[in-house]
Amino acid sequence: DGTFKTGLINLKPKVKPGTCLPDVDIGVFSKPTSELYVGRDLQSAYADTVYCNMMVRDLSDDALGNLKGVYTRVYTVFFFEVSAWENFVKYIVMSVVLLQFTLFMVSMEVGDMVSLALTLALTKVATLFTMPDCTECLTSERILIGHALYELVLSCLLGYAKVDPVGHVRDEYAGSTLMLAHVFILNILATVTTVAIVARDYWQYQRLKVAVKDKLRPLHANVASYERVDTDI
Repeated sequence: DGTFKTGLINLKPKVKPGTCLPDVDIGVFSKPTSELYVGRDLQSAYADTVYCNMMVRDLSDDALGNLKGVYTRVYTVFFFEVSAWENFVKYIVMSVVLLQFTLFMVSMEVGDMVSLALTLALTKVATLFTMPDCTECLTSERILIGHALYELVLSCLLGYAKVDPVGHVRDEYAGSTLMLAHVFILNILATVTTVAIVARDYWQYQRLKVAVKDKLRPLHANVASYERVDTDI
């Protein structure tokens, strides 16, 4: 905050002898058993997931509650990531597999069809309650909700298709083979759409991660731009 005359000195991170690597003990975060994990290779961690830089902050015009002036700070930033494979299989892959059971609705009676649709949809709803709390709608939440709605709407359409103009319920569809092909194609389209949504969100996440890290990378040896961090992050 500008106290202790930090505007008159340059606060720089202490580096390891003969290198530009910050002398920060992150060994505890390199253990596979650690909940917060930056990777086993500390050399690559310093280059990609751990940043320790001096930043110059200019508060000559607007102090923002601090002392006016130009002074330095040292920021140490850690990027912790966990594997997404477990959640990917549990929430995305399982939902896609369950969605394929709608193909059997073609050969079912209306009552059994509705029971299967409700079972599939309620399974997705129950899965939503096992997800961690979040203020935003996650990719997996959108996928589960979309699949549940698809299964309910499909069962309604198939149920209406079994009702003849007089209002009687048929045992089979007129052209059941063609109906089976239609449901199969719809399931393929739903699966392809799911893959496209997941791929798009993953790509956006990777772009955001790269953009944030670029703001923290030093412009010179252990000196980064505070303005880029303050305005963009």
